[in-house]
Amino acid sequence: MNEGILQPVSDRGFTLIEVLIAIAIASIVAGALLSIYVSVEKTLSAMEGRALRLEEARNLLDMLSREVSSAYFNKDDKRTFFIIKDRDIYGRAASILSFTAFRERGLMSITYEVKEEGDKKLILIKKEGPAFREEGLEAELIEDMEGFLVEIPRAEGFLRTWDTELTGRLPERIRITLSMNINQKRIDLTETVIPRLQ
Repeated sequence: MNEGILQPVSDRGFTLIEVLIAIAIASIVAGALLSIYVSVEKTLSAMEGRALRLEEARNLLDMLSREVSSAYFNKDDKRTFFIIKDRDIYGRAASILSFTAFRERGLMSITYEVKEEGDKKLILIKKEGPAFREEGLEAELIEDMEGFLVEIPRAEGFLRTWDTELTGRLPERIRITLSMNINQKRIDLTETVIPRLQ
């Protein structure tokens, strides 16, 4: 007779084992999601750092290009010059570039030089001041670089030294290369500049 009547559903709830299994599964899923989140966050942070270093180097190279393109030399004026010195530090290119250029404050002497900092790190320094005085301002432009190379392209190769006192003129073209170490990978940024005030 009881066959047609529905039996009441048990109101017991979950057993302790069922609850523990649900917590374990939820913990595994949460741990996996947290691991993925941390991994993505690290990757994004590394990419942001790389992009920032590249942007910093690119902006520096643009500034250098503008200044070198406005280099000024007059063989009758001993205050004007354009000098490239070839050197290296720990086997890495560390050119010295000195020249005069017109700026909003008049004729200025500008020098880019690589200096060594502790633990074999290289820093690009800029010195700028009036062309007729020795004093000027010095600023660190970029640190932890791999090299700074300034060359003059020629048909027979590249010259790594130049002095207007010997040549009597500005070079026709100047190639500037900034080498950076970004995420354990060497990246070279190169720009060829033509001085406008020949």
